Amino acid sequence: MKFKANASEIAPSAVLRYGTWLGYLENMDLPFTPENYKITQVADDRWSVTDLAGKQVYLGIGPVELVAA
Repeated sequence: MKFKANASEIAPSAVLRYGTWLGYLENMDLPFTPENYKITQVADDRWSVTDLAGKQVYLGIGPVELVAA
């Protein structure tokens, strides 16, 4: 019998922290460890976070921070 994992049931391994226009912090749970993501500043106030496969998981205001969950 095969089981398919539901992404909502997997505990996060990393947390992406980023600011909002209103000045407070948001947290985004990510499934892989922080070492599996790349942070790039794409403009003065814009940041991109991609996984090792190149899939963009965040594009928005920054700076951003990746921490272990």
